[in-house]
Amino acid sequence: KEVGLVDPKVSQNVGIALKKIKMSNTDLFEAIVTLDEQKLDIHKTELLLKSCPSAEDAGIVAEWISDPKNNDLRALGQVESFFHVISPLPAIHDRIESLLFKQKLESTVTTLDERLKIVTVACEKVSKSERLAKLLEIVLKLGNYLNGGTQRGGVFGYRLDVLAKLATVKSLDNTKTLMNWLVDFCERRDPDLLNVQTDFPEINDAARCSLPQWQSDYNQQLESKILLVDKHIKIVQNDKNVPPNDKFVEIMSEFRTQAATEAETLKNRFDATSQRFGLLVASFGEDPKSCGVESFFKDLLGDFVSALHKAQQQNQKRRAMLEKAAQKKAAEDRKKELTAKSGELVTSTFNELKKGAADDILAKLQGPRQRRSRRTNNNLDRDSAGQRDSALSSRDSDVSQRDLQAASPQTDRMRKFIKRVHGVDNGSRAYERLRAFREKGESPVAESSGTTNTATKQLSRPERANRAAEKLMAFRKKLEEEKQQATPTKPSSNPTTPSSSSNIGANNPPPTTTTTTTTTTT
Repeated sequence: KEVGLVDPKVSQNVGIALKKIKMSNTDLFEAIVTLDEQKLDIHKTELLLKSCPSAEDAGIVAEWISDPKNNDLRALGQVESFFHVISPLPAIHDRIESLLFKQKLESTVTTLDERLKIVTVACEKVSKSERLAKLLEIVLKLGNYLNGGTQRGGVFGYRLDVLAKLATVKSLDNTKTLMNWLVDFCERRDPDLLNVQTDFPEINDAARCSLPQWQSDYNQQLESKILLVDKHIKIVQNDKNVPPNDKFVEIMSEFRTQAATEAETLKNRFDATSQRFGLLVASFGEDPKSCGVESFFKDLLGDFVSALHKAQQQNQKRRAMLEKAAQKKAAEDRKKELTAKSGELVTSTFNELKKGAADDILAKLQGPRQRRSRRTNNNLDRDSAGQRDSALSSRDSDVSQRDLQAASPQTDRMRKFIKRVHGVDNGSRAYERLRAFREKGESPVAESSGTTNTATKQLSRPERANRAAEKLMAFRKKLEEEKQQATPTKPSSNPTTPSSSSNIGANNPPPTTTTTTTTTTT
């Protein structure tokens, strides 16, 4: 049974690390003594540093081994056996930490040097940016203009914290800020100024490189480690129990010289960067002692550039909204214009209708006839005879009240219009027969002969209109002849003048009829 001496949690963690290292205790001890970096890479060295025994654990294992009763070392567990093998080396934790520092020196120096380069480049680009200088000049003139006539006007400079207030000062209508105005002014005068961020894109990274933090990291990662190496070299040199193949002093003495040179170079570069940043801050009227790298590059310049970009987006959005509103207003104006034109068209159409005959007005108002089914046409043909008899029997009677109520409002208005313009009475026989035929969509001449003219349905619309006009004139002429035969008239000196009982009004002159090959106008 294995003997467990150390804390179970410590034993578990060290056992996991030893399994990852995958080396026997003897080979591991040999690699630590000779500082063999081929067997101990950075990852294994880090695990080994975490697995070093504390002074208490090493004392517990040594006490158990010193007991004469415990003469069998094979009874020790894996972790206790590992502690027993490496315990003879003096200051084993410092030795392994010095080895890890040697392995990480190059990456540590590179990281610290890159941080200094970022700050240096940012300082140079900000100091050489002409766009930033012009923007700050515009802000100065704007402030002097707004504060003109007061104690705050006529100044020669301002603190950089004023730039943050540009986004908070709003106009009277509360629609834009001074930053929006600044963007509008630059877009009108010099749009290239709005690309100021391209002059120093490193300011965001430089804002994260604090110089005091860099100095703290330098002390912790370089200077303190060099002192640790010096200390352990002296310990090994003064220890008489070190193994004969120990190469720590030989290897680490040479490394210590290299590390000290690298540290000195970084220290000089840090001093130059700090001096360069102090001059830049002082050129903007700020105190280098109170204004750090993060405050200058982020809180002052970084926030100003971000607010400038945000105001530019707001202006673009506002212009898009105004353009959309203008398009909407233009559409409404076009709609009103079209409405007004349609009203004028209605008026002009009505005026044209007043110039036409009664049948032309009815045809234009009623529009094109709808197509009817064959069954509907047959029903109308069957009922046409009775309707004709009823219409002829009521020649001299007025339209009944029921017919007037059944008539559409459009037909009523048309009757009044025809009465006023053409002098045809609403209840006259000619008008009622004409209306009956128009409602059926049939020809008066065809009805009088007892046949239905189906050939007209195959003609074009203008041809059907011309034919209907010709038939209507023939029908009117026939009605005049029938009326003259039914009512005897006295001889007159003017045989062309109709009698007083004609359907033409007494106060209206007789209509003039002109027949052409295409249209008939009354």
